[in-house]
Amino acid sequence: MKKSLLFASMFALAMSANAETDGCTYDVVDGTVLTSKWIASNTVDARTWTQDYTDLSMAKGARTATIGKVGDKEKILITQTGPATEELEAPGYMYIMDFFTGKLEKKLQLSCDGEPLNGTLCVNQVGCDDFGHVWVCGYKGTSYVVNAEDPSKSYSNPIVVYQVTDFETGACTKTFEVILPEDEKDAAGRLDYYDIIGDITRQEAACVIMSPVASGSNLFVYGWRAEQGGEFGPLMSDGEYVSGIMEESYPAEQTSWGTAPTVSIIKDEDFTGEMFYVDGFTTCPSLYNTSGSMLSSFATVDKSLTPALGTNGVCEFNMNGWPYLFYSISQYDKDPGCQTNVVKLGEGSNFDEMQLMWTFPTVGLGTLSDGGTRYHACNARVYADENGVEGAYLLTYKCCNGVGVYTVAPENWIDPYANAVNDIVADDVNAPVEYFNLNGVAVDADNLTPGLYITRQGSKANKVVVK
Repeated sequence: MKKSLLFASMFALAMSANAETDGCTYDVVDGTVLTSKWIASNTVDARTWTQDYTDLSMAKGARTATIGKVGDKEKILITQTGPATEELEAPGYMYIMDFFTGKLEKKLQLSCDGEPLNGTLCVNQVGCDDFGHVWVCGYKGTSYVVNAEDPSKSYSNPIVVYQVTDFETGACTKTFEVILPEDEKDAAGRLDYYDIIGDITRQEAACVIMSPVASGSNLFVYGWRAEQGGEFGPLMSDGEYVSGIMEESYPAEQTSWGTAPTVSIIKDEDFTGEMFYVDGFTTCPSLYNTSGSMLSSFATVDKSLTPALGTNGVCEFNMNGWPYLFYSISQYDKDPGCQTNVVKLGEGSNFDEMQLMWTFPTVGLGTLSDGGTRYHACNARVYADENGVEGAYLLTYKCCNGVGVYTVAPENWIDPYANAVNDIVADDVNAPVEYFNLNGVAVDADNLTPGLYITRQGSKANKVVVK
């Protein structure tokens, strides 16, 4: 892909200013504070959301977001499929935003082996493993293709995950490619979303990859695990099968997860993947193990804490030795819409002792329909301060409605990234000024002819007139 096209796509974005906080004060709960760092949404700072983030606010294909590493810096990464171009049916893109300010920095077209990623929902999800490797994957209509006229021509449909290896060009490499075994074809179905823990390259640690089957014939979940340096093999039922059936659901007696279920694996030191959450269209988040047992659910929880059906998004994080659950409670079909809860769980991730900490944003992210995407990105990063006290940064993102970052931390936590905004400004001031023509092609700053140019200094871009 030509570099000029990459620059053109970057500068086609309105380079956004820093977003604002939500303006709300949240109660101190058990000595712990929720603080809005910044937000841009239909309900808070709507001008920034609709004008500076025009692509994101209008794009129903911009479905998922994560906190991920670009170089040595934390960024917010959002993937989008489409819209169609003259050459491509549904190209895959990635937006890169500054984690600490919300500044939209660039948009990349993703590719593999020199060919653009392309096709329906080709980058339906983005994630980051525990070693900073960013990955993307597409929706899979079915994991096993049945030829009714000639069964001998039926075949497993490869399941593929890509690692983004170059954040300047958008280049990716295949890092995971497996098929559903023929003797498990009864578990075949649509795959929308995944989760990955450990090291997807398997160079530094083991890796686990999981995905729940949407609209299948049962409550199926796929799982694979690879030891460090090894190949992927079955994870479910003590490593016997790729697919496993979850024995229960909440609400009870569901026969399918419905459309677009999500999975969130609980991390442990050895990246076993033994426990995980599934949040389906027909179900609420529930905790399972790889044997198919449901360990905890909202069945025994105060109904005021139970999320609405049809919104999917859940993340458990551990802060100062205690588990917390961060989950979506509503879509855009209520007002305020697209809100999330943070709750403190009981010991061992027990739901029975669940305690509500906060519901946020107070005014929600918005009530604009995204066409039924359902996925609400809930991400957490835990950081220890100089005294070893832990606090968490939380990312909330809902397609078409908005994005924001909050912190959850004890009152005595010293935010190690409190000066990140100042550092960004300093980096911009000290960075060299680069010049590009309106096609995004770099030009020699010492030999400019009269005309209009684009300058880039650090993360800032401007238009200048040379006379």
